[in-house]
Amino acid sequence: MTAHLLHLTDLVPKELLEDIANKFYKATKLSTLITDYQGRPIISLAYFIPLCKKIRAIPELCQNCMRSDAYAGLESSINKTPLIYKCHSGLIDVSIPIFINNNYLGLILTGQILLVDEDMNKIENISKETLDYSLYPELLQEFNEFSKNYRKLSLDELQAYVNLLSLTANYVAELGYKILMQERLKEQEIQVLEAQKTSAEARANSAQLALKMSEETHLKPEFLFDSFNSIYQQAILEDAKTTAELIYSFTSLIKKNLKHEPSLITLEKELEYVENYILIKNLSKLYKFEIDSHIEPECLHFKLPEMILQSLIENVMMPSIEDIENDCSLTVSIAKQNKMLHIELINEPYLLPTLTLTEINNIETCAELDLNLSQLTIKNITDLLKRYYHDNFVFFIDTAGKIILKLPIDIVTA
Repeated sequence: MTAHLLHLTDLVPKELLEDIANKFYKATKLSTLITDYQGRPIISLAYFIPLCKKIRAIPELCQNCMRSDAYAGLESSINKTPLIYKCHSGLIDVSIPIFINNNYLGLILTGQILLVDEDMNKIENISKETLDYSLYPELLQEFNEFSKNYRKLSLDELQAYVNLLSLTANYVAELGYKILMQERLKEQEIQVLEAQKTSAEARANSAQLALKMSEETHLKPEFLFDSFNSIYQQAILEDAKTTAELIYSFTSLIKKNLKHEPSLITLEKELEYVENYILIKNLSKLYKFEIDSHIEPECLHFKLPEMILQSLIENVMMPSIEDIENDCSLTVSIAKQNKMLHIELINEPYLLPTLTLTEINNIETCAELDLNLSQLTIKNITDLLKRYYHDNFVFFIDTAGKIILKLPIDIVTA
């Protein structure tokens, strides 16, 4: 996705960002401000300490503050990692970038503290300007009071707070991204259904078949909630109770609508569904699942039953991959051969058992295979293919473990 097409507030409500900053301040007493990718404040709760408020009230000093923030934000966003630095006033600040898929979404600025003496010299100044307190007696008095009365942190303590805030913010943004992707997928499905013009009889047949296929051809709710559960468990392990509460509250807001009606769509649109599914799947797993495509361009406008390929990948191929939990690649080869759309799917080295169409039609034969194959998916896809192609199609798994589909280019529905 092109950088900055996404905004942080598209993924996370402003109210939730304010709640995170508020709870983090109450737990750590670290002033916190969240900005968008252009440096504009998103939340109103900054909790600046009195010293910083007085410094920023002086125009020439406020300019130095803004430059320090800008330099730190730029450096942390380039390195994609939190930066602990010393601002021009001698206080310790932190810049924490928020990223999704290499898209820089925003920045968390926190700190306005002092470290214990042995750690202060370990932190570098972010800019050349240094505030000369002797020129501002009122500020000098405020700085001395702050240094005397506020608890100083060790560098290790500050790093732990920073890691927790960075983990929380980036996880919440990632969860928001997954929800947004799910909503866009549903919008695509609605557009396809609205565009198709079918007879009353065809709609009745589709509705009946949808009852059989809804669980197997649609994205499963468990897919998204597995991601939430992993993050929640990690927060508990790290004793991040506030983070765990935020995750729990966030997931309670999610609802899904699984109603779906099969239809015909172009191969290009079907492959777009597959790519979106893989993109979302990879966000919630430690391993990566990539697609190696070999597709003749003229095939992209040919039509086939909706969600056929996505269903085969999710319910037939994906279970064996998730058991192993290693990076892997799915090869998709599609070509036009003798007025047929020839489709091959294979995910090496996880080979599937050989199955002919006769064996596929015999669900008892499928049940005897203890290899995580989804019997219902295979049977439902066969029924769907028969509806559109009668007996004029090929569907089997060959000796190399490839899933083979050969579909007529000219479709005549039943």
